[in-house]
Amino acid sequence: MAPRKTMTEEQQEEVRLMFETLTKNLTEALQTAVQNALTTVLQNQRAQREAPDDQHGLRPRHRDAQLNASDDDELVDNVFADHRDEQYQRCSAQKPHQYRREEQDQRVNQPRWESSFRSEIPEFLGTLNPEDFIDWLNTAEEILEFRQVPDDMRVLLVVTRFKGRAMA
Repeated sequence: MAPRKTMTEEQQEEVRLMFETLTKNLTEALQTAVQNALTTVLQNQRAQREAPDDQHGLRPRHRDAQLNASDDDELVDNVFADHRDEQYQRCSAQKPHQYRREEQDQRVNQPRWESSFRSEIPEFLGTLNPEDFIDWLNTAEEILEFRQVPDDMRVLLVVTRFKGRAMA
């Protein structure tokens, strides 16, 4: 076996700087990709949430005033908020226990073919590859939409699938 060549301190410093630069560039690329992906997802969710309301004319007037009065930078919708109160107010003619019963009936009367599919959100290991993260994000979003997971439960469900570096 050939003797191992030792690196000089200058060479070691050069390699260290190369790795440091590579790590910094990868981190910046991942942060940019995550930010772009999350912005796109949030915009899509906002558009989906507002589209059905606009069609039926059920969009609250005070919300229109808020949207017109402030910039997008100043107004940040809480996509994780519980919107059941808005839906409950729309159905104010019904009694509260009837509203809850109808909500439970919808879950119980779910078509059998939907409940028989095994559709789990894949684990995310926190890799530094932005394409892997975007693919995972799209898969998770499709599964959540298919299962019709309520908005207030999505984050809790997705976080359970983080493993390795993603949990840190």
